[in-house]
Amino acid sequence: MKQDLKVGEIQSLAECIGKQKYSGLLIKRTVKGFTYYMKYRDENNKVVKKAIKGIDNITDEKAYKEFNRIKLEISNIKENKPIQRKRISELTTLNEMADYYFDNHEFKSKVNEQQRFNKHCRKEEFNTKLFVLITFDEIDEWLKKLTLTKPANINNPKSTKTLSPKSINNILTLCISIIKYAKQNRKYHGEVLFDQIKKPKVDNVRLKQMTESEIELFLSKLKEEDINSKSFIQLGHLYGLLALTLGAREQTILHIKKEDIDFENQIINLYNFKTETKYLGHIVHEEIEFILRDTIRYNEGFLFHNIQTGKVYKKAPSIVRNILDKYININKQEDSKITVRDLRNVFATRLINKGMSLSLIQNLLNHKTPTMTARYAQMMDTTGGEELKAMFKI
Repeated sequence: MKQDLKVGEIQSLAECIGKQKYSGLLIKRTVKGFTYYMKYRDENNKVVKKAIKGIDNITDEKAYKEFNRIKLEISNIKENKPIQRKRISELTTLNEMADYYFDNHEFKSKVNEQQRFNKHCRKEEFNTKLFVLITFDEIDEWLKKLTLTKPANINNPKSTKTLSPKSINNILTLCISIIKYAKQNRKYHGEVLFDQIKKPKVDNVRLKQMTESEIELFLSKLKEEDINSKSFIQLGHLYGLLALTLGAREQTILHIKKEDIDFENQIINLYNFKTETKYLGHIVHEEIEFILRDTIRYNEGFLFHNIQTGKVYKKAPSIVRNILDKYININKQEDSKITVRDLRNVFATRLINKGMSLSLIQNLLNHKTPTMTARYAQMMDTTGGEELKAMFKI
């Protein structure tokens, strides 16, 4: 649309390229190219319109940065702060810092974190403006919006479930990591800002359980669906078995490879993406071993991958969620319904109720500290009274 401007014609850059963030910038067609202008209110609240000069090979983005620099300078004058004559840093917006972070920082969960940022942060208007001009009010509005956002795995349009406080905390933590990485590498020199935000309180104690009859029904329906399906490998049933016998997180299970399985020692090498550590899981009975052996006959790489594309599943097989909703969650309240993520909690609380020590459960869950595991103790079906009486023969 810019190219359609006639010589001498002046128009809003935001209208020319359809991006609202460029509001306040104007562009004029000249014989040699384009001249950029900015329109703003100065420290005396008077409207100022002037050409942007002194920038070689000027582009829309360079003009936008200069515009933001002037706005910051006016803001500093109003607040009696020193005027910043030079640009604050090489990276001036949160989106620029995020691009730098994901392009240069290597970590195992990069793809997932990048998707998280793109979904919840990148398109927000405040992320495209000069970072030091972002206000707490803008961040508060964004946080309110997050509390009303539905999780990506909620397919039911009638569901009222929204992002948990823990998910929102993870988003905030990611933003803090992005900004601190830019500071560490001297690409940004201002405040972290997000560090000062009060994070939502996370209720880590609210854990969910399944009865033994529910677990039996869940696995039997998965097996039944797999047998009746056209697929020649039982991925739904296999996922359910592994989730309830390994207690691993969803991404850990989905990234199990053929070479991770040691049938001789009956172990599976697992990777914890949260702590970026390796640990061991166990093949606990013959049915799992049989299905694993049958699965790796067809899957040379990852156990859970799309045969046509070769890509690893991003989520557990859909049949797992379908069976949970159809048979296990059918009569449960919204906050008591079991999700794929809750299968890890089901694994832990089963072990607690079967009398396994917390130290062993800590190893099986790959928890860093005993405190993380101790929260499951409150889920015990017994208070210990009967066992105590039996010990002392009361």
